[in-house]
Amino acid sequence: MKRRLLTGLLCCCLIFQTAASPVLAAETAGYNTDMPDEGASGEVVLDTGLPDSRTQEEDQDTPQVLSGEESSLEPSEGDFQDENGSGSAEGDFQDENGSGSAEGDSQDENGSGTAGDDYQDENGSGTAGEDTPGESGSGSAGDDSQGEDGSASSEDDTKEIEDSQPVQGENLEEDETKTSDEAGLEQNPDISSDKGDESQTPEEKTGESELMPSDMQSADTERKYTWEEIRKLQALLNGFFEKPVYTNVTPELSDALFPSEHRYNASTQKGWSWKHEDGVKALALTASDSAPEQIYTAVYRDPAYSEVLELPVGLAVSRINKLMLTGDKCLTLSGNYKGSCEIEAVTTGYEVTRKDLEDLLQIEWKSSKGLVSLEAADGNTIKRNIAPVSPGSDTISATILLNGTDTYKKNVTKFTCSYKITVTDQVIADHFDITVLGSDAYTNLKADEDYSLKTDRETDDLSEILIDLDALKNTSDKTGTMDLRIVAQKRSDNKQDEDSKPYEDLDIPASVNWSSSDSGIASVRQTGDQHVLTIRKKGGAAVITATSKDKKKYTQTFIVRVLDYTPIVGTTSFTLNKYRETGEDLNLLAADGSEIIDVKVLEYDSDIKDYTESSLFKTVREEDGKFRLFLDGGETGRITKKKSFNCKLEATVQCGGKDVPNSPMRLNSKIKITVDTARPTATIKAVDKLNIFRLENSEPGSYSISSKYEVEDVIWEPSVDMGDKPYIAQAKKYDPATGRLYLCARNVTKENYTELLRSKYEGKAGYVSFLFKGYKDYSAPVKCTADVVCKADAEYAVEDISVCPGAGTISGILEITDSEDRPVRFHDEDYVEPVTAGVETDLLRNGKIELTYTGTASKTVKVRWESPMYASAVTLSVKVNVLKNVAFAVKNSTVILNTTMKNKVSIPFEIAGCDYPLDEGSFTVTPSPALARLKTSGVVAINQYEEDQRIDIELLTEDEGAWAGDYSLKLKGTVEEGAVKVADKVLTVRIADKMPTVRVTGKGSINLLDRENTKITYKPSFTDISGVVEDVELLGTCADYFAAELGDEGNILVSADESAPLRAGTKYQLKMRLTLDNGYKVTTKAVTVTPKEKFPKLTANMRKATIYRFHPKDMVYQVSVPETSEVRIKDVLMVADKKSVYFDCDYDDDGRVIVALREGGAVKKGTYSLKFQVYYDGMGISSRPATARLSVAVK
Repeated sequence: MKRRLLTGLLCCCLIFQTAASPVLAAETAGYNTDMPDEGASGEVVLDTGLPDSRTQEEDQDTPQVLSGEESSLEPSEGDFQDENGSGSAEGDFQDENGSGSAEGDSQDENGSGTAGDDYQDENGSGTAGEDTPGESGSGSAGDDSQGEDGSASSEDDTKEIEDSQPVQGENLEEDETKTSDEAGLEQNPDISSDKGDESQTPEEKTGESELMPSDMQSADTERKYTWEEIRKLQALLNGFFEKPVYTNVTPELSDALFPSEHRYNASTQKGWSWKHEDGVKALALTASDSAPEQIYTAVYRDPAYSEVLELPVGLAVSRINKLMLTGDKCLTLSGNYKGSCEIEAVTTGYEVTRKDLEDLLQIEWKSSKGLVSLEAADGNTIKRNIAPVSPGSDTISATILLNGTDTYKKNVTKFTCSYKITVTDQVIADHFDITVLGSDAYTNLKADEDYSLKTDRETDDLSEILIDLDALKNTSDKTGTMDLRIVAQKRSDNKQDEDSKPYEDLDIPASVNWSSSDSGIASVRQTGDQHVLTIRKKGGAAVITATSKDKKKYTQTFIVRVLDYTPIVGTTSFTLNKYRETGEDLNLLAADGSEIIDVKVLEYDSDIKDYTESSLFKTVREEDGKFRLFLDGGETGRITKKKSFNCKLEATVQCGGKDVPNSPMRLNSKIKITVDTARPTATIKAVDKLNIFRLENSEPGSYSISSKYEVEDVIWEPSVDMGDKPYIAQAKKYDPATGRLYLCARNVTKENYTELLRSKYEGKAGYVSFLFKGYKDYSAPVKCTADVVCKADAEYAVEDISVCPGAGTISGILEITDSEDRPVRFHDEDYVEPVTAGVETDLLRNGKIELTYTGTASKTVKVRWESPMYASAVTLSVKVNVLKNVAFAVKNSTVILNTTMKNKVSIPFEIAGCDYPLDEGSFTVTPSPALARLKTSGVVAINQYEEDQRIDIELLTEDEGAWAGDYSLKLKGTVEEGAVKVADKVLTVRIADKMPTVRVTGKGSINLLDRENTKITYKPSFTDISGVVEDVELLGTCADYFAAELGDEGNILVSADESAPLRAGTKYQLKMRLTLDNGYKVTTKAVTVTPKEKFPKLTANMRKATIYRFHPKDMVYQVSVPETSEVRIKDVLMVADKKSVYFDCDYDDDGRVIVALREGGAVKKGTYSLKFQVYYDGMGISSRPATARLSVAVK
């Protein structure tokens, strides 16, 4: 054993030296990153569980590693053979007639073999051992290394496991010429490698160095990154990209993005580069508003380490679409006044800051005529202060180049922008002071006092003038007027004094243009130096704006709000039913903060051509302040048929506890009130007919109640008194929530149940009465007849029984269970008789049935059961198995032990075709002669457990004495005291010395919007090992974003972490470390998980809504997903645009949005279209939200 270990170390060193050239070639050509997706597969070599230099914590956090190529030749299928076979593989064991050539092979009496440190000839052929390749790079099993061409044998990852094994005698040259791209370059991070960046390909023989304990291996070739080193490299990588990446300058994901001193250098084989898809030299960068920050994978190489790191990094990607120059357009030479101008950018993708622009732009400033001078603005490179020099018109321009490029293309990396500026020697106002003279007559302003109308600098709230419309109407003038005074101002030059005012008055007239958002409410007219605010006698609001006429174009704004306390009539048509008690909501809304105290209904009198107080209709004020409309009970008798009335409302209104002027006021809106004399009705329809098969214990029949009115209660009463005869009755109280009436049978027995099946039986009839919500009495009874049937609905399951006529056993006990899996016991009142010939039944004292079968063939027989519980008989079907062919049943007929470590396999079995146990002492397990010798020599242990029906086979040593090959176990036994022989079963026991491999195939997908309920199911398939997965752990740089658990039948379920920042459509690579029940650990090749987003159908409680300007009541806008959907709404935002500025939107919960008119907003009447963005829980980063729209009518 010592000689073999030393030889293995020597071979490791040779492999490490010869691997340098293939690794460098792989790095130059680029790496293959095509990984199997959810439905694809991956395969790697198992982790042997040997000691590792890393700690467990480091293992878990090790990022995904890429390594180079490795060349080896797979042994042909059949190299490991049983007693009559032969093989050529390291560690083969041969039986009596076998032969082989392998190091350390032992031979039997007739066997022969060669062994030793064999080497290949010039053509690369050779026998097993520490083989080195020939010039062609081919070689037989053992510690193989690559040939000069660096080729390696592998398999196609997409093939099934059976197809991955070479067939004996098959030409393997095609496999040998596969590149590392075809084989996949993913290496198991848990297995140490002495081969630099060489990959350990699926299904290949592994060098002894990879199985040696870590303390026997070279520290230089085994050096791996610690977690602290990885953390520092990640921080360094993130620091490279703290600033945005501009596609104008860098249209591709180029390695030039890395600092030159950190960029990958081919001569030193060290540094950073980008990971690209196979065959793609550079990925195009695209700026997107939906994905301003994008994640890419950077690769770091260092020849001092055996790993190649892949680390994610986020790039802020932006594109400069346009650069604009904005600033003061008019300056004056009067006074010490300066202006400014600044570069602004229009971008796509990541929103750049001013500091970003300063770092990006090289700007050349210019004044075309020199009438202004451009001065630096406190080190701000994208801004210039402007000082006037001479009067006239000038043009300020900027020529802008983007840093980071050597060639400049117009409107891509080179921009020009300009604007015109005027310089005058006249005094110019850049601010206004507007004041209004107060009036006690109809405003909130005291008389003869000036009030400044200015915007609050902290809140941006506009000043408001409040006008009482009712008081305004009492004036004799057609309109209300208020005098305005406007003073021109300029910025104060005195900036040292904190108490000084920001603006100074100018001794020049203010020259402005006035405008109004709604001239029908208020406007300003100017006559000479007089500015008069005119207010119309109409409720509403208007935004008044003063704009300077000079070049400065300064504006000042305030609001005039005319308060109209006239209540708003929300509904103009009502229908009142003569028999209804609850009335209708009047839907009368108080306006502008007032309160409605009383409402009267005025009915039109055609005789006097006017409206008078109605005696037929009345209103009632409820606790919440709302009014309801009722019929006066004493007057309804005169209404005998449907009739409509034209009416108006008269309201008493208060504001601040006092009656408003003109209160009570007659409202102009006409309303139509219709009195309906029809009684409400409903229909009844059978849903589940009453089935009386179970007599008194029958489930009630259900009937649906439907009506355009709301039904509160339903009563069923039998049409006649049936005495002790069967009849139909109401089973339970009517449930308005379900709209179901339940009926049942009373006095029904096995003797009289047929009465209820007669069509004209009076006991089935009854009277139904309905009580409708809002109505005081039940409706008149309606006669109905119940639907009654008698159908056997008893469901019972009967277990199969087995009989063995040869042993004299021809009967069995029936095990019967009901639909709820409860055992059935029979009583003396039950009668059971066979229906099938050749069958007898006997009711036992324990309540069970014994069935005797005299037939000779297996058959399904029937038994008839009469029970006092049921109206008619129940037929039971029983499968009778006549025992002739009884066999051992095992899940896998071939089990595998592996020589790379001590391991055990348990083989559970059952007896098929029989429910009798094995005869005590009859069970025997006989190994083949070769396997028996392994047992005798202490290589394997075979234990049988008859009672547990299990066989355990254990490999007791890792020594090469446990020869590879196929062996057999024969199982024998009897049942029924030897009367029935269980058919012999031969199991194959395979002892393999190749490194075991695993393939995982995935099915399903992950929906980021439903992370809890969507998973990918991976099914593992093992080669050269038998075992059951007991634990699973995810590895890779993105492992923390996902979770894995064991599912049924050994499957692995992978789901997305509920809070992981994942991106839909992005491919994430994961590896799975599987722990088997025999102690093996396996790390799969990387599989690619691509999360998706499946947006549910989005509905809303309304498409249109109405809001009243003078009664700004909040409304609830509810967006919803289907009840069956697991997707949950996280947030709803209103999209900002020109129309949405008049509304406030607050998200409540579960899709509820509170929408209201914005306070202080002067909104006109009209229809406004609002757009909402709906965000779901779990949405991927940069995913676009769903959209909902609402049309709001403002009245």
